[in-house]
Amino acid sequence: MAARRSWELLAGGLAPTFVLVASAACGGDAPQAAATSASSASPSVVAQLGARVTPSSRVFTSEDFKAAGLKAGKSYDVTGLPGATAAALMFFQQKDVELRFFPSHEVAVSQGVPVAREVVGPDVILTGESLTWDSAINDQRACQPGNLGGGRDCTRQPKYADFVTYGNFIMFCEGRAQDTALAHCQAVLDVVTK
Repeated sequence: MAARRSWELLAGGLAPTFVLVASAACGGDAPQAAATSASSASPSVVAQLGARVTPSSRVFTSEDFKAAGLKAGKSYDVTGLPGATAAALMFFQQKDVELRFFPSHEVAVSQGVPVAREVVGPDVILTGESLTWDSAINDQRACQPGNLGGGRDCTRQPKYADFVTYGNFIMFCEGRAQDTALAHCQAVLDVVTK
């Protein structure tokens, strides 16, 4: 499938700084990648962060994800998150998935993507001062199991290595490596969009 091969090239870091991937659609809301500009940091890897953008006329809510089998975690206050109508933490295959919902695909891309890029990438340090929206910061940090006393040892490094934009939502999937995170996001998309 041409779209999947294009996606593999994109995820593998073979795309240029500005990405335009055309795919043959079979009609309906078939995924199509759109052009997005790259992050300014470390072009060799970070340029592709958030580059997977798929338009859809369908308007998704957290209920669509619950119906597809994701487990609800928590809802976030979206005050300060530009253009967002809702945000939630959910779980799929024992991994975290953060979702940000917008009124339309256009708003997700224009207002959501720039803020989403603040919490992914190998050089990101998550602090309240470095983020436009920090309501989910504690859940966005990578954590390891704690010592014998319990608890977790959390760093300021991001839990999510990348994100995708599909229709009116932006989805971050747990994974320290970009390809792991994107593979998990694809698995979620496969069940939510079928």
